[in-house]
Amino acid sequence: MKVLKDTKLIHYLAAGINIFFYMHLLIFVFLLIFDHVNPFDDPTKFTIRGRVGIFERNLTALPDDSVGEFLNENFLIRKSGFIRFDYTSVGEVLTLNNFSYFMLDSFCKFLWLVMTFQIRQVFRSTIRLKIFDSDNLKRVRFISGVLFLIPFVQYFTHKMFAFVVRQEIVSDENFIPEGVFIVPIRDFNEPLIAIALLVLAIGEIFRYGVQLQTQNDLTI
Repeated sequence: MKVLKDTKLIHYLAAGINIFFYMHLLIFVFLLIFDHVNPFDDPTKFTIRGRVGIFERNLTALPDDSVGEFLNENFLIRKSGFIRFDYTSVGEVLTLNNFSYFMLDSFCKFLWLVMTFQIRQVFRSTIRLKIFDSDNLKRVRFISGVLFLIPFVQYFTHKMFAFVVRQEIVSDENFIPEGVFIVPIRDFNEPLIAIALLVLAIGEIFRYGVQLQTQNDLTI
């Protein structure tokens, strides 16, 4: 059996993934800090920010000529908006709702970072010609698990921020026009579940490759 030789393309991909990981790490740290405080402006001001979906609570039928062949139809016009809350004391920002949103949002960002790290490790093993080994199998399965978990964390993060927004503005009748409803910016992200299943299938291919590699080593 011929030994698989490394190629320049694999080295380029590994180098690119390595650079991307460190950029991702810097972005993660930057967002973790500057999404909530601004040390260069006013370090005593704390911020909670995010996006929400906005649509009218009471729907009305659009004119017939604006919808073509459809008659007497109600259309849900949904938009999005960016909202930021600034707090001037730790006591104001450290509510249960704000803390829950902060933890969910940070955990979601951390999951993406961990997945990038695992992909980096897979490519580092590849350039060392250790493709079908048990460590890479564990990494691929771990990536699949993270991809499966992320949509759930994202879903609850968006719901939590929408809840925070509704709680913060409940006493301000001028903040949101009458008849407008605040909802999470995004529904459940089903495509990521499909990608997770695809990566899990790739993991099974790795498992088969590990078995073949083990048998080959024992034969030699």
